[in-house]
Amino acid sequence: MKNSFLPILLGLVLFKSCSLQAQQEPQFAQYTYNTMTVNPAYAGSKEYLSALGMHRSQWVGVNGAPTTQFVSLHGPTESTVGWGIGISNEALGPVNNLVFDANFSHTVPLHYKNKKLSFGLRAGARVFDVDFSKGLSENEDIAFQTNIRNKFLGSIGAGVYYRSEKTYVGLSVPNFFSQEYYDPLEQEIDVARLHFFLIGGTVFELNKEVLMKPSIFAKWEPNDDWVADIALSALFKETLNVGLAYRLGDSIAALLGVQVAPSIHVGYSYNLNNKELKGYNFGTHEILIRYDFMNGKERLNAPRFF
Repeated sequence: MKNSFLPILLGLVLFKSCSLQAQQEPQFAQYTYNTMTVNPAYAGSKEYLSALGMHRSQWVGVNGAPTTQFVSLHGPTESTVGWGIGISNEALGPVNNLVFDANFSHTVPLHYKNKKLSFGLRAGARVFDVDFSKGLSENEDIAFQTNIRNKFLGSIGAGVYYRSEKTYVGLSVPNFFSQEYYDPLEQEIDVARLHFFLIGGTVFELNKEVLMKPSIFAKWEPNDDWVADIALSALFKETLNVGLAYRLGDSIAALLGVQVAPSIHVGYSYNLNNKELKGYNFGTHEILIRYDFMNGKERLNAPRFF
């Protein structure tokens, strides 16, 4: 596996026609920091305990726009098994989604130096609540639709994740089950189909103090179009990360991250929609904080970029 795989992937995605579909799963501009949300094989890949908290306020100023909170904890064991837990909560108009996930991975060292291949499984539970009496709607009959109160749904997912010191690529299906979700465009309950997620990224040296980090996050549903994010950021002295992320055909986001201490990273992104909602909202804000349970010596000896 060579570092040249990423431009090939980017070229393939750029030739696909992309359209923004109704949001069925939370999707973050700072996706390189919460890989475990879509790929269970990432669990334990950092080889030390890592905790993450994120908040996303989408389309600020629009009534009933999505807000999402996510927390996770993952780490390795003394064997080749990694583990991770994640909890997310999303509010969207009359809907509230509360999701719990348990993730497990098995890592196989490859014959090449510091290269590993991980296989992951996920088991989760989702509490789906819809109250059509909340908020405002253009559909006068929406308040008379049948509410869904605290419906419990199970999920099972799987993924594979390859990584070296400066490159990663992964393919996953977070949930094999078809499940109900709220379509904000049609203002009704629909059924989510199977989704495939492709992630990839690499790091290369621009000079002694600046590293460049291109990455990709793509989602595909059979019989539908790709939805893809591509990002490019610059890491200065392994402390300050500045970049841009672009969702093809939809929006652009500015990214900012600071390693405020050897174990603490803080990030912020501002996303500006450039399609139907342009001019009708104040953008999307996203904040995160990550704490890695390691000392400064461990960070110096084994820096991790993803």
